This record gives sequence, structure tokens and C-alpha cells, in this order.
Amino acid sequence: MRKTDKKLEKQIVTLLTDVCETHLKGIDGFCWLTHLVDYQRFPSSLNVVLIFSDSVRLNQFLSSPHGPRVLALIKAQFAAENILFNPHKQLSFDLEVNWH
Repeated sequence: MRKTDKKLEKQIVTLLTDVCETHLKGIDGFCWLTHLVDYQRFPSSLNVVLIFSDSVRLNQFLSSPHGPRVLALIKAQFAAENILFNPHKQLSFDLEVNWH
């Protein structure tokens, strides 16, 4: 990993940690989030994954007002760091059982 990649990685982790701890912690069924990225194709390769405990909680989240707000929030957080991010293409959801 190049020095610039490490700097970007740290920036992304800090940003997502803030989103997770500040804005997502109280959402029922939300467990954690992670990201995947290929720095050779950054920022288009960046993918953020929100992990939920089960499909019921995930569907409740997606149909609630929290869903669009979280998408907008994550996009705004990346924009504040001058990172282009399209939540409709680069944000996905999964269940905790799939990550064990």
C-alpha cells in the first residue's frame, strides 16, 4: 500500500467510525459497518457496507426515515472530505450472519 493509500484509508476509517458511533449506534438491528476499496480505482471502487443483525431489522431500517437520512449523511461526510461517493451505487447492506 502506498503512502497516499494509507492516508486515504485512515481518512475513510475516521469518517466511517464517526458516522457509526454518532449516527448509527441507536438504530435497531444495526451492528457495524465496513468498507471495501481498491485504491487503484479510487474513489469509484469504494463500497461501504452496513451490517444488520437480521433481515427484519434491515427491512425496517430501509423503510423508515432513517434510510434516506443515513445515505445523505454518508454522502455529505465524504463530500466534506472531497471524496466523491454515490450512495445508490457505493453503499450496500448485508446481514451479520454473512460475515462470520
